[in-house]
Amino acid sequence: MKENAHEHPESLKQHLSRQFQNRNQKETPPVELKNQVFQSVDRIQLFADMFELFTLDFASSELMMIDIISDKYNITPSAESDEDE
Repeated sequence: MKENAHEHPESLKQHLSRQFQNRNQKETPPVELKNQVFQSVDRIQLFADMFELFTLDFASSELMMIDIISDKYNITPSAESDEDE
C-alpha cells in the first residue's frame, strides 16, 4: 500500500534518502537518459522565458508605451478622470 506524500512527508524523505544511498554510484546513467533530462530542463527554461515575456515584460512594455503616449499628448490621469465626472 502506497503512503500519501502529503500525509507522511518525513517518511517520504527517508524513503528517498534510502533510495539515493542504495544507488550504485559507480554506474553512469545512460546517455539517452542524460539527453532527456537536459531536453526537459531546456523546455522548462523556454516555458519560463515565455511566461516572463508575456506577463512581466509585456506589462512593463505596455506601461512604457502608455507613458510615452501620455507624455506626447500631455495626458494626465487626473485630467481624464475630471472629464468623465
